Amino acid sequence: MEKSLLDNRRRLEFSLRGAELALWDVDLQKDTVSIDQTWADIFGLPLDADQPSATFWQSLIHPNDRLRVLKVWNDHLEGSSERFEAEHRIRNKFGEWKWLLARGKAVEHTSDGKPLRVSGVVLDVTGRKRAEDLLLQSRVFADATDPIVITDLEGRLIDLNRAAEETFGWSKAELIGNSIKTIVPPDLQAQGEEFHERCKRGENVENVEAAQVTRTGTTVPVLLSLSLLTDDEGESMGIASITKDLSNIRHTEEMLRAQTQELGRSNKDLEELAYVAAHDLREPLIGVAAHIKLLERHLKLKLDVQAQRFISRAFATIARMDRLVQSLLLNSQLAGKTEHLQPTDCNVALEEALSGLRSAMEERGAKVEGDPLPTVMANASLLVQVFQNLLSNAIRFAGDEPLKIRIGAQREEREWRFFVRDNGIGIEPPHFDRIFRIFQQIDTSPDRPGTGIGLAGCKRIVEHHGGRIWIESKPGKGSTFFFTIPHRTGSDS
Repeated sequence: MEKSLLDNRRRLEFSLRGAELALWDVDLQKDTVSIDQTWADIFGLPLDADQPSATFWQSLIHPNDRLRVLKVWNDHLEGSSERFEAEHRIRNKFGEWKWLLARGKAVEHTSDGKPLRVSGVVLDVTGRKRAEDLLLQSRVFADATDPIVITDLEGRLIDLNRAAEETFGWSKAELIGNSIKTIVPPDLQAQGEEFHERCKRGENVENVEAAQVTRTGTTVPVLLSLSLLTDDEGESMGIASITKDLSNIRHTEEMLRAQTQELGRSNKDLEELAYVAAHDLREPLIGVAAHIKLLERHLKLKLDVQAQRFISRAFATIARMDRLVQSLLLNSQLAGKTEHLQPTDCNVALEEALSGLRSAMEERGAKVEGDPLPTVMANASLLVQVFQNLLSNAIRFAGDEPLKIRIGAQREEREWRFFVRDNGIGIEPPHFDRIFRIFQQIDTSPDRPGTGIGLAGCKRIVEHHGGRIWIESKPGKGSTFFFTIPHRTGSDS
């Protein structure tokens, strides 16, 4: 019987060795680990050597794998999984990292079901993992759309992918063995050597602008990243250079730059055209108004009430047209003025805006309150125009109650945020965007005259200063207009 058991045990050991499976057994109460010869061979230990605790063996697991393995181990001990199974790296006596596939199961338990002993097997899968990594690397390397070249530490080309062959025009056979300088323009070879030396020292060389040369002599602007290649022991073996061709990007940038310049010229031409057209429109308007005035004087005694009403309407229409023309003149001049920014005291700008609206405000019984305003980098006359347009809007859309306007500013991280708040009739949210479009008016009734240019002009002025403008409002609850002016170092206070 004993001989039969011994024979069976030997056959099991031989079978496990043939399958390259190593046995392990953990006594959870004593915190000890028993291993067989195959397990000892993996670690380079004699089988009769003192075998450290389970905690010691766990400490040899690769840091990137340890938490994952311990979680799987604890899940099994707590009964969450039927067996323990994990693929991980572990360091042997010689400092080498071995890939292992460990499987095991609790084989002894206490009366209340707590595990006392876990036994299992482990398979050295280092060869398989390396083969998988090499296969993956070869596929990624070959199929990458960006050119990749690999050099040894002396700068000799030892490999390149298809994208590199297509970009540089040389075949792999023609380039391998040559210096990396073959694909580097002569005036940038010193820079290339510096990048390689930095990479060999372990410094980060990533996304730096460089250039490479093709077989035809064409210089190609590239974005270059270098990666130091090491063996399993961490020894440097070579350098991988990954480049991204910037030719199309540069070409696109040049096209955009040219289009931007052309658009700038077109805008300037349109602004000049609008200025000339608006300026020339005023002359016939003045002429029409003068002739109607003469006609009124000449026929004063012959005009009935209806004729007088027609003449009044004609004068009102001419006045409205004149306001539109003058608004167009102002709008056409905005872009040029925002190029000349200087420290501007917003308190002075506000006071100037108020002085121009004094009679209209007194007519409405308006009261303006506010906190001290900052000094910002702006065009003073245009800032006056913003305050004047927003105040005019508040006056135009005042309700039945005495008009109250509050003005203030708050410093934020990158900008000053101004507000102009009133207790007027307010506006529906669907119209919030529309009111900032030129010639768009929500209320066109005669008792609220306007041109549809004031708020559009505010938007244009604020945006030319690099800011934003928006409204918050509820019908019957008044409106608050916000606009921002960016901080500019040394100018704001």
